[in-house]
Amino acid sequence: MASLVIHAIKGAQAEVAQEQTVQGRVKIIGRLSGLLAKELGTGIGLAPHILHALQVRMRVAVAKTSAAASKTAPYGVVLHPAVPYGPRPRQCIDIYVPSGIYKAAAQQNKQQQLQQQQQLGHQQGQQQHTTAPTNLPAAAPVVFFCHGGVWASGERWHFGPMAVSLAQAGCIVAVISYTLYPQALAAEQAVEVLDGLKWVLQNIQQYGGNARHVTVLGHSAGGHLTALALLMLAQQRHEAALTDGQQHQQWGRRQQQAWLTQSAAEQPQQQQQVQQRQQQNHQQEQQQHA
Repeated sequence: MASLVIHAIKGAQAEVAQEQTVQGRVKIIGRLSGLLAKELGTGIGLAPHILHALQVRMRVAVAKTSAAASKTAPYGVVLHPAVPYGPRPRQCIDIYVPSGIYKAAAQQNKQQQLQQQQQLGHQQGQQQHTTAPTNLPAAAPVVFFCHGGVWASGERWHFGPMAVSLAQAGCIVAVISYTLYPQALAAEQAVEVLDGLKWVLQNIQQYGGNARHVTVLGHSAGGHLTALALLMLAQQRHEAALTDGQQHQQWGRRQQQAWLTQSAAEQPQQQQQVQQRQQQNHQQEQQQHA
């Protein structure tokens, strides 16, 4: 947010400096002052929402804690905070999971670890016994959300109340953050959002989510970035399909050529077999007439 204010001040200074007359500068300063006052008023109006979001973030149960394991987790939701999807500091995802699904997914992950240990034990000549988890709920629908903030501000926890509400309705919610301007331009930010979406599609199953039932949402600049990310994903899949189709055609042509080559190689042998059968039939006819 501080960088956004600094760039706004620099932009205002540059606009005032371009005006040659004093009267023109006064008009520009007056207009910019009005815009600043409006933005400050908007910021003050958002203060209750920010305080509520901060309260939710501080109260929600965090994964792998006693609060998450309790039967009465606050809000009935468990948070996996700051799960990295890339190497940069802001390439993280907050994953909000209904507490029932969290416990079932934890049991399932534990079962998978036990199965791996069992396989290792068999390889070492040991015998281990495990019990399969029961009453696992069906994979939950997933909401992938990208925050806004004019590409230069915004935090994941700002949208904690929304994420908690969706998780209470039975969804698993992944709230993503990305590198802000001026460290990254919109095109690079969209690539980061796409990387985050791909990570969710590949890994959300271990949190109890259904990777085939994902809704992509974004607020303000986040909506713009998710739209770009989806377009890039569609283009990548289209190009991959074309490549697979070309490879399939090439494989079909090779198979057809191999069949034709084999047929040509077998044709003389088949002709010889036919001639032998004809000679045998002719000899049998002569014997019958004799």
